[in-house]
Amino acid sequence: MTALLEVEGLSIGFGGAAPVVDDVSFSVQKGETLALVGESGSGKTLSCRAAMRLLPQVAQVRAGAVRFQGRNGPLDIMNLTTRQMCDVRGDQISMIFQEPMRSLSPLHRIGNQVVEVLRLHGKGGGAKAKKKVLETFERVGFPDPERVWKSYPFELSGGMRQRAMIAMAIVAEPELLIADEPTTALDVTTQAQVLGLIKDIQKETDMSVILVTHDLGVVANMADTVTVMNRGRVMESGRADAVLVAPAHGYTKKLFAAAPQIPEGCVWAPPEPDRDLILQMKDVTKTYTLKGSAPWSPKTVVHAVRGVNLEVERGKITAVVGESGSGKTTCARIALGAEPADAGATILFRPDSDGRAIDLQSLDKMGRRDFQRKAQMVFQDPYSTLNPRMRVKEALTEPLEIHGVGNASEQMDRATEILKWVGLSPNMLTRYPHAFSGGQRQRLSIARALMLNPTFLVCDEPTSALDVSVQEQILNLLEDIRDRLNLSYLFISHDLAVVARIADEVAVMRQGLVVEYGPPEALFFNPQHPYTKALIAAQPEPDIGRPIDLQVVAQGAGSPDTWPEGYRFSGAEAPPLREVETGHMVRFHGC
Repeated sequence: MTALLEVEGLSIGFGGAAPVVDDVSFSVQKGETLALVGESGSGKTLSCRAAMRLLPQVAQVRAGAVRFQGRNGPLDIMNLTTRQMCDVRGDQISMIFQEPMRSLSPLHRIGNQVVEVLRLHGKGGGAKAKKKVLETFERVGFPDPERVWKSYPFELSGGMRQRAMIAMAIVAEPELLIADEPTTALDVTTQAQVLGLIKDIQKETDMSVILVTHDLGVVANMADTVTVMNRGRVMESGRADAVLVAPAHGYTKKLFAAAPQIPEGCVWAPPEPDRDLILQMKDVTKTYTLKGSAPWSPKTVVHAVRGVNLEVERGKITAVVGESGSGKTTCARIALGAEPADAGATILFRPDSDGRAIDLQSLDKMGRRDFQRKAQMVFQDPYSTLNPRMRVKEALTEPLEIHGVGNASEQMDRATEILKWVGLSPNMLTRYPHAFSGGQRQRLSIARALMLNPTFLVCDEPTSALDVSVQEQILNLLEDIRDRLNLSYLFISHDLAVVARIADEVAVMRQGLVVEYGPPEALFFNPQHPYTKALIAAQPEPDIGRPIDLQVVAQGAGSPDTWPEGYRFSGAEAPPLREVETGHMVRFHGC
């Protein structure tokens, strides 16, 4: 059978350096999905960009061929003119990029950007083209296509922007869709829905898909064939069921070993009645008042957090899980004193087991400065938190200078010591942040947070942007530091598999409310709330026998007024949290 797209012996390099893609070959059949799997820097995206002729100008295709057998006959992609490639892109081959906000124009409405694809390829204009676009919006799951047509990208959520990118990619009915990490930045429930959408469109149109990903769980749910890449070379390829069930190459086995998974269930011990709590948050509510779009428009009140109660035990990890907009990061900022909660909240911090509690709501300037020495934050994107103009030694010693701790020699000694703690070499002190990989930058971010010898860390999605093997290293590092320094963590995440790996207690949040709370073993072995069940069902696992259950996802991720009767509510009239077993709380209506 002739493949729809065949890449053979592809080699790509930059300047006089060794090739970054070396003798890579793969193919995809009509109507099938090929998954290109590997970590960052493995050459997956570069190989796909070569098939689209979208390589950087400095890149050199040193060898190889790309052949496309489409509806307009066979094409030798590498020998097409620029004009001919413009006719192919978007019409016969389309591509979805990882970050839709970088691919969508912020100055143009979504409808105008999508209809442009039809106009450029001579597939109609005016009312006919608009009708086609609106039908595509409906197909990708927009409940109000007309509103999306008129919207700008910044007016849509991350999941809706990704759906708009999918609509743009399929509106011209391409034969091949290249999806480059299309769900990496999405919440697990949104990810499950987007993956289900791609599969449904594929069935309707017999479209082929090349899925670029580092997530073996996504591969298990989507792929027919798999090609595993590492450092620009193909390590293993074959049918998905064969590769996933019995991986032959050591690198593929390493990826499987590093992939976090939700436990199937185990016996758990309820929490001790008398616990040494480092942080207590009681009745925490946070509202924001937004101005209207015009001076005469009414103001909007947003309830970011509603009546949240959280506790962090000394030396333990409490995780807060939920999708974007659930209030996780707002809770983290309040816990650090970066934002005050609304009146009526109590937030107590105990720096020492036998010391008095500090009320974060009533701290003065000096009290807040002292508190910040004990509580630090590790952010999701370390590159944006490290000054690109500062060398590592300056970034690490800056907190000590701000708080007047030690002289220059002592500060450098401390920086050297902390670098060793996080697994980096002291000779890296003179480098700039851009010289480090993503995992190394996250280690630097952790090192900076440890410089003041804190007792409490808030980790805001510290592994969500990392490859699975690097993610495993960072989780091991956080556990090692916790045990060595008796640190306590408030760990923010949308990934239940990561939480199952590291947390001692878990709070599941949705729309500012904690809907379920308890030890991870209780939540994963005996989940009660429909939203918790949706998060678990949406977690892709590297097991072809455990596909994502989209019905469970859709029910739990839907509006609260569509939940099963015992959990259903509308507006602000949410039911209370009730204890279903010792230490396990669920928000539901009583009998």
